[in-house]
Amino acid sequence: SVHRVIAPDRRGAGLTAKPESGYDFQTLSQDVLSLINKLKLRNVYLVGHSAGAGVALTTAALEPEKIGGVILVDGGFW
Repeated sequence: SVHRVIAPDRRGAGLTAKPESGYDFQTLSQDVLSLINKLKLRNVYLVGHSAGAGVALTTAALEPEKIGGVILVDGGFW
């Protein structure tokens, strides 16, 4: 079986734009969902580390029908 890994930079990191706001879980999760929708992905497995665990969990809660599973690493401090 073939798997594809996509590791996008979150807003404000790497070469992305650095807006003044939008770093809350809801907005960051909407960014992830926008990518999922643009790429027409389904049965997505999300992996979130540290604060990314909160983003992964929020993303899965917003649109669970698109998510096949969630892996949370060293998160859960919110």
